[in-house]
Amino acid sequence: MDLEFVLCLQLSRNPDMPHWKSVESPRKRGRPLTYEEKWMVYYAFESFERNKADGSVIVVEDPYAVTSSYIGVSRTTVANIVKSVRERGRVPQLRFPGNRNQMTAIPVSTEARIREFVFECHREGAICNAKHIAALLQDEFKLDMQDRTMRRHLARMGFVWSQTKKQTRSLRESSRVRQQRHDYLYEIRKNQRLPSAEQYQLVYLAESFLPHHYGAQFSWFSDGDFVERSAGKGRRWCFLHALMEEGLLVGALRMFEAKKSQGDSHQQFDHQVFQQWFQEQLLPHLPKRCLIVMDRCPFHMVGKDSIIPQQMRKVELQVHYRTLFDF
Repeated sequence: MDLEFVLCLQLSRNPDMPHWKSVESPRKRGRPLTYEEKWMVYYAFESFERNKADGSVIVVEDPYAVTSSYIGVSRTTVANIVKSVRERGRVPQLRFPGNRNQMTAIPVSTEARIREFVFECHREGAICNAKHIAALLQDEFKLDMQDRTMRRHLARMGFVWSQTKKQTRSLRESSRVRQQRHDYLYEIRKNQRLPSAEQYQLVYLAESFLPHHYGAQFSWFSDGDFVERSAGKGRRWCFLHALMEEGLLVGALRMFEAKKSQGDSHQQFDHQVFQQWFQEQLLPHLPKRCLIVMDRCPFHMVGKDSIIPQQMRKVELQVHYRTLFDF
């Protein structure tokens, strides 16, 4: 309970205490009253008004002035709170000071570009202040803005000026990965801009696994009904498949039992399994004009002559170099 409210109740119940002497309020002036503080003002006013009506305490001033003196708010605020409770049964809603609907000199159409610019700076690990954004508006929109106006507009947009972190909390992708994504999107867009008769059908390759006793955790039950599920997950089934816009590619499914009971799906495959599936099951069922899309997992990136001399025996090296140089 708030200190002022306790003090008011003590003064109202104890007539032997000194006459209404104002005390300094610990509440900071200028801060809007919260929902609980407004009800505290109303209950304190009711207590003072009741004491004046029944004559238990001799009060010279009216209850509005007494409440204002002890709570530390203006008499008008007390009157507005009491009026709102007695007319509508609730305290006034919280209103922030100032005109929040005031038009700003910065057009609303620039906010999307401002947000994009701030996020770009953060992704690159650079700071962004009001001067940087003001320079952006000057270059792209020919708007000359003061730094103070820019900071006020950023606060209205929801940005907060805070200290930067020494270590990044999120992982930033490298320029190499970013360039690979741009190349991929460029090829996809180039294919989409071709005439419909010349476009290539996209074929996505994927590998995954599924436990033998996989099942959902929830279901609908009636009284006395139940579902028994196995305690273990069972064997792990790995599969390779191809997906097109129309659905799964018919005849391209390859499924086998995993050799390892732990790890993700990429640890259950190797280049030999992938190459055999690619040549025997995928290629015969592909349409005439297609574009194959796959990720960069290790067994997809094995070259045609994946030779590591440090891991080869002497006889294997001799056969390899004889075949390579034809002697």
